[in-house]
Amino acid sequence: MDPKIKRKWLAALRSGEYVQGKGNLLSIEESGEHSFCCLGVLCDLHSRETGQKWEVKKYDNVFSGLYNVSRYLENCNILPSAVEKWAGDNIPNWTLADMNDNGKSFKTIANYIEKEI
Repeated sequence: MDPKIKRKWLAALRSGEYVQGKGNLLSIEESGEHSFCCLGVLCDLHSRETGQKWEVKKYDNVFSGLYNVSRYLENCNILPSAVEKWAGDNIPNWTLADMNDNGKSFKTIANYIEKEI
């Protein structure tokens, strides 16, 4: 992994700037609250650096009402290959997604990234 991007990712995960969410790179509630999975934080850093935009669409579900679906480079819940390539490859996507979605904090995930990647 690119050391410069790794440092930025670790800082972002530890910053408190991002609310942690599960299941999607970025979730946006009707209230407007944003939450990210750890891989979504990396996508957001890519977005800030490259100017790529998140795509957010509103859908009306007859069972649950309005909801937002956000995508980054056509992906909702997996790390886009362009982001992985930008970050320098060797990112254990499924391990990190599993840690995130099973309740590990951003701090714990950052510690794992720092030691293992």
